[in-house]
Amino acid sequence: MTKYNSIKFITINQNNHEQRIDNFLFTQFKKVPKSRIYNLIRRGKIRINHKKVQPKNKINTNDIITLPSIQTSFKKKNL
Repeated sequence: MTKYNSIKFITINQNNHEQRIDNFLFTQFKKVPKSRIYNLIRRGKIRINHKKVQPKNKINTNDIITLPSIQTSFKKKNL
């Protein structure tokens, strides 16, 4: 189960201009599985300038990305 603690805001600088949102998030959150990032985008938890996005959307300079704080470590269940 994913646990959300708080909302995080990221302002895009010129170095990341015209990069796809999914690729940007993969580089920023290397320990988070890609499937979890895609799931958050699909459910509308990740937004650009308060608007829902798709993975193919590109980010621009001074865009503000809103995303939940994501718990990245999980305990393994013994079967």
